[in-house]
Amino acid sequence: SYAPSVKMLCANITDKEGCPVLDRSVVLEPLPGVRVGVTAVLGPEAWDVTPTHLRENLLYSDYVSAAVSSANHLRLEERCDVIVCLSHTGVNKAFNDRSLAATGAFDIIFSGHEHHEEVLPELPIIRPPFSTDSPTSLPRLSLLSQGLGNGMGVCWARLRLSAATAMCDGEDVMNGCGRWSVVGHESGMTAMDASIDVLEPGCEPEVVHLLEGYRSRFEGIRNEVIGQCPELLQGPDDDRPAAFVAKGSPLHMAFCGAFELEVRSRLFTPEEAAALGPGVVLVNRNMCQTGACMRAGPITVGAINDALPFHNTLMALQVRGSYLLAIIEWTKTKLCSSNFIFTRGVGFQIALSGNKPIPDDLSISEEIAKCSLNGEQEAGWLAGKGPIEASDVRIHGSPLEEATWYSCLTDEYVIGTLLAGLPERRGGVREIRKLDGPSPASVVVDFVRRHGVLKKDDVP
Repeated sequence: SYAPSVKMLCANITDKEGCPVLDRSVVLEPLPGVRVGVTAVLGPEAWDVTPTHLRENLLYSDYVSAAVSSANHLRLEERCDVIVCLSHTGVNKAFNDRSLAATGAFDIIFSGHEHHEEVLPELPIIRPPFSTDSPTSLPRLSLLSQGLGNGMGVCWARLRLSAATAMCDGEDVMNGCGRWSVVGHESGMTAMDASIDVLEPGCEPEVVHLLEGYRSRFEGIRNEVIGQCPELLQGPDDDRPAAFVAKGSPLHMAFCGAFELEVRSRLFTPEEAAALGPGVVLVNRNMCQTGACMRAGPITVGAINDALPFHNTLMALQVRGSYLLAIIEWTKTKLCSSNFIFTRGVGFQIALSGNKPIPDDLSISEEIAKCSLNGEQEAGWLAGKGPIEASDVRIHGSPLEEATWYSCLTDEYVIGTLLAGLPERRGGVREIRKLDGPSPASVVVDFVRRHGVLKKDDVP
């Protein structure tokens, strides 16, 4: 409501000539004489999974450098008293917003990208390390909000300001070149199923009205019943990945069946779809939210969105058998991680060296604790048990042929990020068609609306 003309902020996305294509920052005045500067950046992982058609003719630059540059502009040229960053980067990734907070350039960073469910009592302060090369003359408050996943809540902060007393360019200022300084704060998280009144006192009526309206629309959409689930569809057991890789989870099987029917109907004519024959589906374990399941009974839009929170572009392509074999070899090395691949329509056996079976109830958490630091985990070893082997690879019951091309459905994150480093991809992929726009969750929602039911697909 303070900047109705601003549609989108992002300081580190430009055109190919380096010119801004979105607003880099905006200055708000929530109170007379108080200037709040806001900028926004996109993290590298979020950029990598942005649909390709949205990235055309755009360049990505380092998010920390871009954010600090915007902060300096807001501090020095716009004379802002409070500086805020909205970042789609996450707080626990290899590149993360803790690094951004540690610059001391911001009073508050509201972080996104990760899907946290824990409602914290207050936002932590990230103290920047002392450095004579600090990008700002004085470190600011540096509150860091990790965010809440799936629209389940609101992160907030309330700052107390006082007339500034420090000096900058001959003017009375603090924390840069504004006229007010932050002398105290309160912060926290509010779940959307809790009363917004906890933000009172001092929360503006416009903000309360906005949040209440959002919650009403949010709950109305989430609670719509669109079909039935005949039985419990359990997601993967994080502690039994050997069983998951070999057999999948009922929830993954159900979603993959919906994906294949929906994507084929949207990207191919009936004649083209019939000519494709049985296909394979490649999805990663983290396609589904941790702990996700679909309970027997009515299915709501919210239940599907909770289980499939990631907006990855679905795609149909053809893959050579040799590439599928490389993917299986790759995924067997990832049993101690969370992002191994589930292959629907591709049957194979995984076992220890000497064809010793891996028990379905193997506790992978115990194996992770045993793994040494000598690379056993990445090399496909289980600690003290030897290497893992994959054998008897079949496509819909027939032996895999390395020179044969197979119809495949996957998403851009799997093929473009997780498997991007496989050398077999060169010459192993062709005829790519992308379903740009719809998210995996919306595809499943449409499937359930049409068919009225979601059940485990029986393809091995």
